[in-house]
Amino acid sequence: MSVCNEKNQDKKATSRHLISHIQKIETPMHDVRDFMVKLVKQYQKIDKIGYALRLFDRTSSLIDNVSWCSIVGKMDHHKDTLSETSKGHLTELVSYLDELANTFNTSVILKIQQYRDKWMLQVILWDLVALLSFVALVITVFYTYGSGFEAGSIKELIQYRPLFFILGISTIILLSIVMHFIIRGIRLKVILDKLDDSLPKGMSLSKALNYNARAYFSVFRPVPAGWNFLQRKRLQSISNDMEILQEDLGTILARYSDSK
Repeated sequence: MSVCNEKNQDKKATSRHLISHIQKIETPMHDVRDFMVKLVKQYQKIDKIGYALRLFDRTSSLIDNVSWCSIVGKMDHHKDTLSETSKGHLTELVSYLDELANTFNTSVILKIQQYRDKWMLQVILWDLVALLSFVALVITVFYTYGSGFEAGSIKELIQYRPLFFILGISTIILLSIVMHFIIRGIRLKVILDKLDDSLPKGMSLSKALNYNARAYFSVFRPVPAGWNFLQRKRLQSISNDMEILQEDLGTILARYSDSK
């Protein structure tokens, strides 16, 4: 069954589903089929990068942003040539992938990093305000109970009221942790409310920032969560393969026409 028939038109076809379908097609245009497999595999790499950054979920694919059904449809119906429309869509597939590979660092990674750095600075600032408030609270409580900050008074507090001292310190630490994560959530919401989410269709900067703000990620993390050596290698691999894909595209466009 074709992934492009009317029954499946409204369903998202991820790069994995598309590759599986194309590989099973029996078509006289073997070179087009092989080229499509190689091309969609490059989209699959971009999808994996996007998922690692949590720009979208596993059911989404950037290949949804371009037209590929006219090409797959030709192979599904055992055509031995490509129409001008199909050739245009094939060119669009390559061009969009090239654009993504060239601008991913600036239009995606850099944007996530900029908003993340802004969030980090705000969290640190408000953490400092909260810490100073706790210090003021501690001073007030200690003096209220008749204990100053001389060495003797501190020793007396520990000696005669050890439980109070331990509970006080534990409460301060616990409140500091709770306040830190409350501040993280509040400052993220403020940033998301003013967010200019202008990433390519299918990506969501909000999702990526929410992922970066999860409790197990430090605010001091130097790079966006999910952006690591493996993702850099994937993006570099796409850039390295683009020249070969461009050459293969030129060969296919020259070979096929819509003439009868």
